[in-house]
Amino acid sequence: MKTERIIICGFLAVMFALVLVFTGCSLLMSAINKDALDAISGAFGITNEQSGHTASGTANSGSPAQTTQFKFTLINNGTAYSVSKGTEISGAVVIPATYNGKPVTEIGDKAFDGCENITGITIPASITNFYLNSFNGCTSLTSITVAADNPNLSSEGGILYNKTKTILYRALEGGISATVTIPASVTTIGSYAFSGYTGLTSVTIPNNVTRIGAGAFSGCTNLASITIPASVTDIENTLYNGPEIWFEGAFSGTAWLNSQPDGLVYAGKVLYGYKGTMPANTTINNIRADTIAIAGGAFAECGNLTRITIPASVRYICWQAFSCSSINTSNLTTVIFERGSRLEIIDSDAFYGCTKLNSITIPESVTSIGSGAFDHGGYGDRNFSITIPASVTSVGSRAFGFWQPSQTITIQGSTTGWDSRWNEYCYARIVYQGR
Repeated sequence: MKTERIIICGFLAVMFALVLVFTGCSLLMSAINKDALDAISGAFGITNEQSGHTASGTANSGSPAQTTQFKFTLINNGTAYSVSKGTEISGAVVIPATYNGKPVTEIGDKAFDGCENITGITIPASITNFYLNSFNGCTSLTSITVAADNPNLSSEGGILYNKTKTILYRALEGGISATVTIPASVTTIGSYAFSGYTGLTSVTIPNNVTRIGAGAFSGCTNLASITIPASVTDIENTLYNGPEIWFEGAFSGTAWLNSQPDGLVYAGKVLYGYKGTMPANTTINNIRADTIAIAGGAFAECGNLTRITIPASVRYICWQAFSCSSINTSNLTTVIFERGSRLEIIDSDAFYGCTKLNSITIPESVTSIGSGAFDHGGYGDRNFSITIPASVTSVGSRAFGFWQPSQTITIQGSTTGWDSRWNEYCYARIVYQGR
């Protein structure tokens, strides 16, 4: 589950296409490749395409040096170089391990964006950080080769992986066939891994995969067949706030999603979201009894949802599952967990902005409550209170932000192991029963 989110992006072109609006509780299905707020955690540093910051530290630029093929920019206080395209680059490209006596450690933001004449690229062992949008628009790029002694990366069949091939970072559209079977070693399919690949028609996901990142298959307009195993417990449909409110769903704009009937949509044993227009004052009490997880953003911005019953089989409520960006948007008042609930994790921002929430009992099976999980929760009901059972061993920062003095949070166990800022901006009365 996503309890840690390193800001990443991958190969992300900032583009808008294929927006399928789900009014009320609408999964706004887009093929936008913007900043991925969801993270792939691992040893390899992956970077947000716009932030200019790396997972391993701030990349402070120096004056760039230029060759015909490459441009080199000093980073990390002048100790290393970031590489990007020069004035003339084509064919098979070999990135050098050093330049001017310093290591080349990063492939820069949009480094080779639009280089249509590149056919192959070789990455040396020195590369420790890269932007997944580095090769956007490289339409002729069919192969990527990683040095065998690179400690963090590997490649095979036109796909870039981490060293152990447990994380699939990015596929090359020109390097894969219309039908893809993901290797059995993979446990995580990264954000935007296949995004925008219109030639992709069929994907088989192996039983070891547990997580599918935001936008992983977004914009794959001809992807009609997706085999999703029961092992998948985390699917990200990420809510973005800005001038507009929109989502990046893992399957946004795919033929598979477009073929699903209106109503609740499932991806394997994950409740993916609600398709179509949700009627006003909707009560949902018919979630499949074998559902393991509620996907990230599944009911985000669902202003027409007022009441939901979550079956005992659900173990994970993922990031932003019921999140509302405006404190006046949510009409969700009641969340009921069936008797014998096996829920383990309420992820970050799961009920963020649910200002009218006045009835929820956290099951005694829950062990983790993520950052901002109930931020602004019950803001409109000044008497709403909540009890955190002793089973909870982890609570993230600002989990109860902006709760009011008239509200009560009762803690039945210990706060040892909780984030030191778990009650940041929380003004509620806190009762410690576990002390």
